[in-house]
Amino acid sequence: MISELYVVDNDLTSLRAKIRQLDEQLLAIVARRQMLAREIGEFKSAHNLPIVEEEIEHEIISSRRSHANQLGLDENSAEEIIRTLITLSRRLQAQCRKSKNKGS
Repeated sequence: MISELYVVDNDLTSLRAKIRQLDEQLLAIVARRQMLAREIGEFKSAHNLPIVEEEIEHEIISSRRSHANQLGLDENSAEEIIRTLITLSRRLQAQCRKSKNKGS
């Protein structure tokens, strides 16, 4: 019985370690995405383009939902993740705009 608990605990620890590694990779990807969002924000600010582009955001959400479906993931969950990333990008782009306006 004790050896079974050890195997279960060891397996669980191993699985959790794998999830931690994936979480770290996801955060690194989000950080790279935010760097690109900052560059987009700077471009939009320099060219007086709107931060929110609803048509493009709709296309992004639609394509990511479709991709999630192809991967066997729940489309609604994928949309929630993408909307969160878009919100983060919007905030960053708004900060770029504010920084530009302060410097003017």
